[in-house]
Amino acid sequence: MCYVIGIKIPKKQTIKIGDKLLDLDALDIPVQSGFAYDQWPVIYNDPSGNVTQPNLRPGLMHWELIPNWVGNEKELIESRKKYTTLNIKSETLLTNKVAAATIYTNRCLVLASHFFE
Repeated sequence: MCYVIGIKIPKKQTIKIGDKLLDLDALDIPVQSGFAYDQWPVIYNDPSGNVTQPNLRPGLMHWELIPNWVGNEKELIESRKKYTTLNIKSETLLTNKVAAATIYTNRCLVLASHFFE
C-alpha cells in the first residue's frame, strides 16, 4: 500500500472520542508520501492509561509499523531495505508475522483529512 497523506485542521477544535474530549490545535501538513517517515499527528493511549480506562492524548509521532525485533533506529533503517511494512494489508494484519506481535499493544488513531492509496 503506497500512499500519500495530508491533514488540514483550519482552527483549534475539540473532538469527542467515546466520553473523552480532546483539543486539537490548528494544523496544516500538505500531502506527503508514506515513505517520508515523518512525524505525524496521532491520538494515542498515554502509558498511564489502559484498555479499560484509556488516557487518550493527541501528539506527533513517528508513524510506522515497526517489527518487534527492531531494537534501534539503525536496525529500523536496515529492515526497510529488506521489506516495507507500508504494504501490510488489514485483511491479514492479525496473521502477519511482522504485525501480529505489536498490533494489540502499540496502536494509535492516525489523523488525516486526505489520504490516497
